[in-house]
Amino acid sequence: MAKQKDRVRRDNDTLRRMAEGHLTYEFDMFHASATLIGDQTVQSCIPLRNAVIESIAVHTRVLLKFFFDTSPREDDVVAGDFYENPSTWNAWATQTWKDANVGILIDAIENRVNKEVVHLTYYRLGVKPDEKAWRETLRKANTILKLAYVQFIRTVPAANLAGKVLAEKKHILKAQPKRLPDK
Repeated sequence: MAKQKDRVRRDNDTLRRMAEGHLTYEFDMFHASATLIGDQTVQSCIPLRNAVIESIAVHTRVLLKFFFDTSPREDDVVAGDFYENPSTWNAWATQTWKDANVGILIDAIENRVNKEVVHLTYYRLGVKPDEKAWRETLRKANTILKLAYVQFIRTVPAANLAGKVLAEKKHILKAQPKRLPDK
């Protein structure tokens, strides 16, 4: 994971507005789509099933980039933006990137979303039916996203959060033991 270039520090109000509106939306859409995919009605209607799979894929890509983007554009929102010192987040993300091969996963999802979902490409002609399944790729991404989400919620300063994301932080911290039990 390459070091991110210095970024403009956003004020707390901007971060709270981002958390309350857009970050909450991404988390909600990811969760709702992942839940809907198991619904029998969704599974029985191929266009609806495909729309839900596309939603999961797009929101997975957005969240993986939020948590692990190594070279964000100036106006991209990344997890490190929510910390006074972005290296607080980036150290954890870098280690997770290495341990879980996150870079390979992000590249695979980004390529598939670009080539198979958001752009009409000739690449699609070469995708065999057995290669169209997203289940394994999205299962791996879901595992990493859950880990990243909990780490982010536990460690991000509450002053930079609002709405559901702040409520989730309070809930997670309340549920955690103050001290880990001895082994």
